[in-house]
Amino acid sequence: MEKYQILDQLSPGALGMNLVVEKTENKVKYVIKQVQCIDEHHANEALEELMPLLELQHAHISAYQELFIIWNSQETQKSQKESSLWKEKQRPLRAPSGGPECLPGQAPLREEMDISSLFLCLVMEYNDGSFQEVIEKKRETKTTIDSEWMQNMLGQVLDALDYLHHLDIIHRNLKPSNIALVSSSHCKLQDLSSNALMTDKAKWNIRAEEDPCQKSWMAPEALRFSFSQKSDVWSLGCIILDMASCSFTDRTEAMLLRKSLRTLPNGLRGILKTMGEKNVPRAQTLGSLLPLMLQINPSERITIRDVIRITFAGSSVRSSSIPLSLHQQAVPDFVTDMLLEGNVANIVEVMQNFSSRPEVQLKAMDRLLRMPEDQLALPWPTELVEVLTAIMTQHERVLGLQLHACSLLLCTLGRESAAEALQQAGLLELILEHLRTFLTNRDMCINGLSLLRALLAAAVIVDKTPLERAPVLVAEVLAAYPTDVEMAEAGCAVFWLLSLLGCIKEHQFADAVTLLLRSIRLCQDRVRLVNNAYRGLASLAKASELAALQVAMPEEGSSGLGLIQDTYQLYRDDPEVVENICLLLAHLASYDDILPELQASGIQPLAREIKERFTSSLELVSYAEKVLLRLEAGPPPGAAEQSALP
Repeated sequence: MEKYQILDQLSPGALGMNLVVEKTENKVKYVIKQVQCIDEHHANEALEELMPLLELQHAHISAYQELFIIWNSQETQKSQKESSLWKEKQRPLRAPSGGPECLPGQAPLREEMDISSLFLCLVMEYNDGSFQEVIEKKRETKTTIDSEWMQNMLGQVLDALDYLHHLDIIHRNLKPSNIALVSSSHCKLQDLSSNALMTDKAKWNIRAEEDPCQKSWMAPEALRFSFSQKSDVWSLGCIILDMASCSFTDRTEAMLLRKSLRTLPNGLRGILKTMGEKNVPRAQTLGSLLPLMLQINPSERITIRDVIRITFAGSSVRSSSIPLSLHQQAVPDFVTDMLLEGNVANIVEVMQNFSSRPEVQLKAMDRLLRMPEDQLALPWPTELVEVLTAIMTQHERVLGLQLHACSLLLCTLGRESAAEALQQAGLLELILEHLRTFLTNRDMCINGLSLLRALLAAAVIVDKTPLERAPVLVAEVLAAYPTDVEMAEAGCAVFWLLSLLGCIKEHQFADAVTLLLRSIRLCQDRVRLVNNAYRGLASLAKASELAALQVAMPEEGSSGLGLIQDTYQLYRDDPEVVENICLLLAHLASYDDILPELQASGIQPLAREIKERFTSSLELVSYAEKVLLRLEAGPPPGAAEQSALP
């Protein structure tokens, strides 16, 4: 104790004296709980239990700073504040399991010492306020505790208890005064106890007589010195009950109510009815939650995780419009992780309940994306598609959410019903708006183009109005990423589908052809890009002679026909690529004005080679024959322009 200076003495706790001290070297305040032990064995037993608590690391748990043993030859209880009190002789008791000695270098314990003077000291963080002060202030003014504040604090307490219970640690002494307020929006559990200290029957009886309120927070079985995680659940239920009812119950009434609940199975009925009549915030949720927490039989009591589910995911959360805004604080990660356990239907429900919380939506989507396909239960119901599109609209500025949603929606496409539902939900408009808004974000553009391609390919587009601005936006995206092969591949696919749907206007043909040819030159060894680009060029050439002329005589100076021959040489053994090339040539050859250019560029020998090499493909041979017939006949004098191939 020499390194601490005593500043004040707090009200005694259930286990011993609480002193406010200041550390000499840094002037930091702490609280030292001084617990009198029966003997050295009792002290060592308690120390062994408490040592793991030094290692706790959690934002909402006040871990012990130090544990040590002292002894005093005088009657310690009589003058705790006198400096002479701390001129005691100290002996370090070696921490069990090979832990460090406490207070090294001190004198050994005398054999003749009085066993009543042995004390275990627990050094804790010092905080001015606690839940107890908040409750008592509200009692004085007969006002309710702010619902959002209580929700926030309860989330933090549940987070801490879930952490402890996961480590098989029981608080054992949970009550409002042991939930410290670090700030107005941050609380910590403190004063965790051990079985050795809590089962000192004589001490408990003495403290209970001094302050009958001390034990009113304890579960029925805890009074018989049987502690479990369910005991903490009971104590937390009592705390929630007190916080919810403090506006209309005084301290004595509240204490008597807590004690009566241990023996009266329906003891909550009256207080819950009063809470509803007085419009206590979230009375409906509390009416469902508290009876489950305050079951007399611990085996029938719910767990902390059950409390979390009911508190944060109950139907009343949605109906009372409490999406955990918490002054714009995010929903705690541990709550989100727990709620998202389960199947797709459960995850969809969470997404609906927390529609306004982007951090929850991101985790939910990530969970779905990581699910094996057999668990995804594809095809998904229309409900999920509607949820995803609604969330994308609601959080249109949250890039990560948009990307996750796009990836999930791509999973549903290829199924006609899902594609139609997405169209009805306005996804086409949403994608195009994202391409415009997030032009500088590569991932968003890639996902947007991929989703647009899948949507265009998956179903018949009844209303083409939203697609009128698509060619311009896609062109802007490709122009913004001129050397991005993946972007070019996605853009070529969209251009092809837009041309098939007749969504590219005459004045846009030249730009579309230029972008498609540029994409082929960018990466000819990417087969999907090449196929989509040649399909797009063929579709445009079929629709317009101007587009066909743009292919045969591009403005960039290098002939598109030369590019076709290069592509053929690269893919001469790939029937799909050769077929797309031959289809384009057949459309080009249908225009008289282009025939001379085709003849001069050596297309005739190429068409003949294709016909001879791919005799097993009737469609490919048919295209090659059309090209050869047109080139061999030449343009008839004065003949009218021939129509494109059907």
